[in-house]
Amino acid sequence: MRPKLSILFFFIFLFSMESVTGKMGASCVTWRGSWDPASRSLNDIPISGQVADNLLILSNDCPDRDIIITFMDTSGTVVFEKYVPQSQSACVMLPLEELPDGNIYMIVVTSSNPSDKIYATFEK
Repeated sequence: MRPKLSILFFFIFLFSMESVTGKMGASCVTWRGSWDPASRSLNDIPISGQVADNLLILSNDCPDRDIIITFMDTSGTVVFEKYVPQSQSACVMLPLEELPDGNIYMIVVTSSNPSDKIYATFEK
């Protein structure tokens, strides 16, 4: 009886992990645009991002300036905007619960430098 019980628990564990992985699967954000190369990491754009389970996570390899994160819908209407000071710009996590599901959004990241503007789209 013990081997059957352990096999049962194994399958329950396996299926529960599959459902958690499916819900929390992250999608990477592919940026377009430019970022000033004044002080630079090896990447052209020092900011990477991913959307995972109603959360936008931005990692900044070179947090040397304040940034502004803007969310727009497909018509170009600003849905949400967040100012992030330099001291907090190394890692930014923003909840996306308030954005309606089933839509495509554009994320635009800018700074006070006019040549800094990167953008990406994601579906929620």
